[in-house]
Amino acid sequence: MSLPPLSPEQLVKPRHFELRMSLIFATLFVSQGTHLPYFPLWLQAKGFHAEQIAVILAAPMFLRVVTTPMLTALADRAKDRANVYIVLVAASMVISAGYFLPATYAVVLAVSLLLTIVWTPHSPMADSLALSGVRRFGSNYTSMRKWGSISYLCANVVGGFILAATGRQAVPVIIFIALGAALAAGLWAPRMGRPRKASPLSATEIQHKAPISSISRSGSASSPPAMPSSTGSCRSTGSRSASAIPSSACYGPGAWYPKSACSCFSIAFFLRPRW
Repeated sequence: MSLPPLSPEQLVKPRHFELRMSLIFATLFVSQGTHLPYFPLWLQAKGFHAEQIAVILAAPMFLRVVTTPMLTALADRAKDRANVYIVLVAASMVISAGYFLPATYAVVLAVSLLLTIVWTPHSPMADSLALSGVRRFGSNYTSMRKWGSISYLCANVVGGFILAATGRQAVPVIIFIALGAALAAGLWAPRMGRPRKASPLSATEIQHKAPISSISRSGSASSPPAMPSSTGSCRSTGSRSASAIPSSACYGPGAWYPKSACSCFSIAFFLRPRW
């Protein structure tokens, strides 16, 4: 069975596609690179016991097993995945402000549970948009995704210096500001339309089979990529793209994929990627 054709709008490469996706990845992982190593320190500074910290950190992991596949499936059915991404990032920023409330056990646990619902889908949805560009326009996935890894590592290191100078109370502030930056970048996200077909291919296979030519908004005349059949050729991915991401892309919460040594905390990877 042949794939449904791309719409005329989907055949046109958005301006500065690689730059826009690189910015999304870079801002996306700052908050995650702060939360993973330093949020437990903030909980400890607030006087929570080890049992309470364990529940606050572990409960969201069980919740997102259910919620992340639902939200990424919703994004696949939306008019454009970028719009869903923007809404989720904005919701994450608003909910993270709950950490500024009096830090009782009930409040922090409730905020953490709500936050994980809208925060965890960010990474697979960003990968979805990037891999659609790989398939349709021949974009280089690694050149875009590496900025997420770099920003995650920088957040780990720089965050430590910031907390050494300001104290552990700054953790929620850093997360809130980082999510604000991610929202600003998300507003510039390229619009790719709906994904069209599930794909069993990895990101590496998609990259290898990506078209060389592309169509840009600048007007360069080049032929559109041929649409492959559903039997044995590449299809770029949509929001349910966890299994398509190479192990080198797995950094921080929200980037949990079942490749190599990466730990998977979401059943979303059981669903085939879409484009």
